[in-house]
Amino acid sequence: MDKKREQLYHLLGDLPPRNLPIKLIQCDIIKTKDRVIEHLKLNLNGIDHVTALFVKPIEAAEPLPCVLYNHSHGGNYDLGKNELIDGVEYLYNVPYVEPLISNNYSVLCIDSWCFGERKKKRQMDVAKEMLWKSQTLWGMMVFDSLKAIDYLTSREDVDSNRLGTLGMSMGSQWPGGWLH
Repeated sequence: MDKKREQLYHLLGDLPPRNLPIKLIQCDIIKTKDRVIEHLKLNLNGIDHVTALFVKPIEAAEPLPCVLYNHSHGGNYDLGKNELIDGVEYLYNVPYVEPLISNNYSVLCIDSWCFGERKKKRQMDVAKEMLWKSQTLWGMMVFDSLKAIDYLTSREDVDSNRLGTLGMSMGSQWPGGWLH
């Protein structure tokens, strides 16, 4: 199994070192009546700063189980991580952050390459540029997600033994009751 995993990882392209230190560059905190929202800027890959949202219930006992929420594509390059809080009509009629925090989960969502605050160039241009460097856009997205999990395990308010991930695509429906 390890050999297959190594082979699969190699197919993702020329990735940054997996042991690259994670650095928190900026953290702005907003508290509402029911949640704490952290606007983060992280150095996960040594190439491009990763903007993220970390949300947790305000009154929860810590450490909490946590979900890495992978926002959808949907052709909406401006939305990115904000989909977690704002929602999108083609996924579900309630933003995904609502059932997560109401069930005492914390959640992290990063802007994928070319989305949200990381939308600096068109996706096609970034993908071509990466290919010239023996990288793949998909590989760099996977790398950022792996490093985001590493970041979560470093947080004292996250139960690193209870981590999950949730990925969205157009047409996804909320799997009723999966949190219960």
